[in-house]
Amino acid sequence: MRAHRASATDDQVPVTVLHPDSNKGRTPRRLLPRQKPVPSPTMTPSQQHPLTESTRRVSTSTRGRKRNAGKEPPVVIQGSESVTSTSPPSSKSRGMKRSKLDIENIKQQQQQDEKDSISQKPRRATSPAAQDTSIERPRNIQSIIYGRYKIGTWYYSPYPAEFGDKLDELYICEHCLKYTPHDHELRAHKLHCKRRKPPGRVIYQQDHIRVYEVDGREHKLYCQNLCLMSKLFLETKTLYYDVEGFTFYILTEQDRTLDLFVGYFSKEKLSYDNYNLACIMILPPQQRNGYGRLLIELSYELSKRQGVIGSPEKPLSILGARGYRSYWGATLVSTLNSFQGQMTIKELSEQTGIHPDDVISTLTWLDLLKYWEPVPPPSSTLSQEDEQRQPPPASLAVRVCIKTDMIQNAIEQHRLRLTNMLNPSLIKWP
Repeated sequence: MRAHRASATDDQVPVTVLHPDSNKGRTPRRLLPRQKPVPSPTMTPSQQHPLTESTRRVSTSTRGRKRNAGKEPPVVIQGSESVTSTSPPSSKSRGMKRSKLDIENIKQQQQQDEKDSISQKPRRATSPAAQDTSIERPRNIQSIIYGRYKIGTWYYSPYPAEFGDKLDELYICEHCLKYTPHDHELRAHKLHCKRRKPPGRVIYQQDHIRVYEVDGREHKLYCQNLCLMSKLFLETKTLYYDVEGFTFYILTEQDRTLDLFVGYFSKEKLSYDNYNLACIMILPPQQRNGYGRLLIELSYELSKRQGVIGSPEKPLSILGARGYRSYWGATLVSTLNSFQGQMTIKELSEQTGIHPDDVISTLTWLDLLKYWEPVPPPSSTLSQEDEQRQPPPASLAVRVCIKTDMIQNAIEQHRLRLTNMLNPSLIKWP
């Protein structure tokens, strides 16, 4: 009997489970007073805040109409010089045709510029260094005031640069997730904030727990605020503003008439790699309550209902990897513990909904991969210890034997929790 390391291609490796009986031997708007002067037309779009640029442009055009009352306003293209349709034509008919063509071209150019500016606005507020996770940036916000909690932050988050490179406290509304550096502005905002729960629809409810499904395109501002706050606690997160292609699942705790945010996970609407989770975060005060496990179970249950074998995007954060290891291990040992006979890695993957790569890596982590070689191995010049590190030959029939005592040892050693946090019968999806 010889031990080999499993590879991600071992989908057809049969797994034998022996029981004693059978072998009895989960851009934002700023809450700032409107006291800043309207930017002059010479400012470039990149110098303006991404979520207030359209408001400033409308205000400027409104004052312009008042000043030029009774005059024909010029047709202006943003980011370039003013263009008018009053250029002297060579002849009347030719001038009219040219004027109409110019106006049509200008209108088309304006529409195209508006589309480009809308698609590019979210990225203007994020510098290349903020998008590149390989560049370490110091924390720009030391702590956030969120409801009754004061939470120390862990990482940098690309909040507006006007807040400065170092802000001691950032105040965040627990209802709409809007933010401000001043507590009196937050108090004034709460007097008018009408939101008492996340947007979207409830897809899961159990006791005081609810999960909302939120479309990033329909509720863009809320999701942008959410991503900025979550970046304070996630090292590898790079998406902050481009949220239209994602669906967010918001976990809340019910407090009287309020549903307060405690965590979330997001997933791509269309993933060619069948990723069932892109990002997951639980607020530090709410960790160790099983909420991360609940969201992971929900992501896999949604994948099962879609008929796909899902897997989270890599790399995972330290806490994320720990949560997934616990879920994968508990799910696999529960399945093996109630099974007797033989099954392949692929069959085990289909039964649990866990990707074959994750199945093999988890069984290795649990120290449950023990290979049997029914055929004597070919001669090799490697030592026995070095040879055991090599994958088995492709032509060699390999079996994996997992005994009940091995499963029990894995459960005790890794302290796996076999009970589920999620009740699939309470899910209202799709």
